[in-house]
Amino acid sequence: MYAFASADSFFGSSNFDRADSPIFTRTCESCRNLQNGSCLGSRCHNRKGQRKGAPQYEASLLLELVTDRAEFDALAEEWAELYDRSGAFSNPFLSFGWCWNWCNHFLGEGSGTELCILTGRRFGRLVMVWPMVRQRVFGMTNLTWLGAPVSQYGDVLAEKSSDDLELLEMGWDYLRREVSADFISLGRVRDDGTITPLLKKLGVQVTRQDSAPYVDLASADSFDAYAERYSSRHRKKRRRSLRQLEEKGVVNHAFHYDGAEARVLTERIIEMKHRWLKEKGIVSSGLSDQRTTAFFADVAEGVGGYSTGCRVIALTCGDELVAGEISFASKDNVSGHIVVFNSDYDKQSPGLLMTEDNLRLCKEFGYERYDFMGPCEQHKLDWADGVVDMNDYAKASSLRGYLWVNGYLGWGRPRLKTLVNSIPPGVRARVAKLHPALARFA
Repeated sequence: MYAFASADSFFGSSNFDRADSPIFTRTCESCRNLQNGSCLGSRCHNRKGQRKGAPQYEASLLLELVTDRAEFDALAEEWAELYDRSGAFSNPFLSFGWCWNWCNHFLGEGSGTELCILTGRRFGRLVMVWPMVRQRVFGMTNLTWLGAPVSQYGDVLAEKSSDDLELLEMGWDYLRREVSADFISLGRVRDDGTITPLLKKLGVQVTRQDSAPYVDLASADSFDAYAERYSSRHRKKRRRSLRQLEEKGVVNHAFHYDGAEARVLTERIIEMKHRWLKEKGIVSSGLSDQRTTAFFADVAEGVGGYSTGCRVIALTCGDELVAGEISFASKDNVSGHIVVFNSDYDKQSPGLLMTEDNLRLCKEFGYERYDFMGPCEQHKLDWADGVVDMNDYAKASSLRGYLWVNGYLGWGRPRLKTLVNSIPPGVRARVAKLHPALARFA
């Protein structure tokens, strides 16, 4: 029996040199109907002239690259079905609707980004999707998650199976072998993510660490029972804050799933977020991109008819927006993405009012967890029942990639961020006005 093994290099082998394991036996396109062992893999004469990135059978798994937008669009129904039956954690950034809207705004001529989605099928059934793109970064090619700068988690969409780790490893090796890239960067991977066991098994380098606080709403039968964990001081502060806010005008808590009102409210929330960031002297490379506002507006409105689970919530006092949130519901989980408070109402503690009302709403709708997502900050920990670790991973495939991964991602970027964050907010605000690039890492 023969196995297709990639050559070892300075940057590590592909771990496919186990010829004694039937599951790793490959057949090429021309040999797909032959029995295992009849194809010599890379040495098979039938593979000569076969294009790079061509579909390949790995045991009963067919791996194919999707690089064309029309081919991606054609996956809509299958992708949605796979999403419904996939992994343990409900990742809203893997839904077809989310990825479809991302392609509408961040993919195209001049973007320097191209689709590189890997699909895996068993007997015609879609069982695995790696939502990837290839980008140009300082003259290098980076293979990374589809979704930047709006996705907060990255992962593989995969159907649970007894050999899911082996299938993931097949996908990883296919990408490394068939896609030309200087390095692979996989950001914001949760510790409970589908791909995490594979990355740990292969020893892929961690370049940044963080964690995502969450609220365990399933730990109580009702929100009132859950809220008993809050101190009497907390409850008194909430009543006082609400009373003070009501003295200023009529208080209303608005909630929208989709439609024109959701779009308008989303644009107001992002506009307020811009003002808040400016006040703090923080430059967000994601939010400063005009495409980001258009993306969230389309998602909130429900353009295209694809579900993303978008929820737009606003706390208003009269005509004033006091606090707002754009979050995403997926299965039993709600992830808070963009949250902002009007600094003119700081004395009325809008964050306290907004968060508690939102958690109550989540519990009433039957959601079991509210995810604050990263970065891990104290105001999130004050509400949280626990945290889930999340890491950035990177793997070099060339000398240039090695220098970038180890010199910048692994060493330089964390130190630069620490340096910028050590600057007082007032100074940072003035620096941001003069030269935004100097504050972008805050």
